[in-house]
Amino acid sequence: MDFRIEKFHIRYLDEIYMLIVETVKSCYFEYYPKEAVDFFISYHSKEAIKNDSENVIILKADDNIIGTGTLVDTEIKRVFVLPQYHGRGFGRIIMNHLENEALHKGYKLTELHSSLFAKKFYNKIGYKMFKLGKTEVGNNEVLYFQRMAKPLIKTEYDKTLDLKGKKFGVINNEGENAEFNSGTVFYFYQYERLLYAEYSGGNIRYGEMFGIIEKNHISFYYKHENPAGLFRKGKSESRVIKLPANKIRLINEWQCSSQEGRGVCILEEI
Repeated sequence: MDFRIEKFHIRYLDEIYMLIVETVKSCYFEYYPKEAVDFFISYHSKEAIKNDSENVIILKADDNIIGTGTLVDTEIKRVFVLPQYHGRGFGRIIMNHLENEALHKGYKLTELHSSLFAKKFYNKIGYKMFKLGKTEVGNNEVLYFQRMAKPLIKTEYDKTLDLKGKKFGVINNEGENAEFNSGTVFYFYQYERLLYAEYSGGNIRYGEMFGIIEKNHISFYYKHENPAGLFRKGKSESRVIKLPANKIRLINEWQCSSQEGRGVCILEEI
């Protein structure tokens, strides 16, 4: 079978959307109620695909579109393969392409939201789960998903550095368009050298941050929504300082990529 990966073109929009609808309807009812299946289909709408159009790829086999995937910054999204092609390595081909693209852009990890249906596949190719999340989808039904990540680089790291279950507050944050403040609280999850944090409060409605530990510092990628409903994203390099009483301080040199802004934010365990 001759297969190849191509970039998105608007002429593929309807076919990509119908591929997603067919896959969700065929595979997800075993794991989710109808309300959740309907939510998946509406979430991956044609408008959503068009919004990500610069980051969408398709996988063709003998000139037929059989799969698709999307990379937005560190996040891999919307990876689907037609059901009749499952189990033949095509999902792995899409993921390898997206991961290599992320690495080429300088990212050190990739992360994603996994459905319950796709969890086994992502585990097999090296993704680790940090948290089981949920979204209400109507009629008292809930859609469960998993927040997962995978390192793209091999690094030595301090195995004694343990942030799992720890909370951090902002001691100081200085810089242009700085939004974290003393009301922002971070809650950390950890799997070996990978980190995940949720944060909210102060000038942040809700945010997420993924990181990878490299020796005695951490590379983070963050994204959040502020109270005005504006979405911000960026990256930071964090120096780790171990304090008395086994407390930890993080000195974060951050840079916003969604607007002008850079500075230094100090987080300390609380």
